[in-house]
Amino acid sequence: FSEKAIAAAKEQGQAVDLHYCLEVLKHTGIALVPGS
Repeated sequence: FSEKAIAAAKEQGQAVDLHYCLEVLKHTGIALVPGS
């Protein structure tokens, strides 16, 4: 993950992979599962 993504996840108190999955869901409607 990029430094920007890591910083955004830390800012929201989330794991980086969870943050990525939630952003994909929010912007595309595609549901991903962290750690899979």
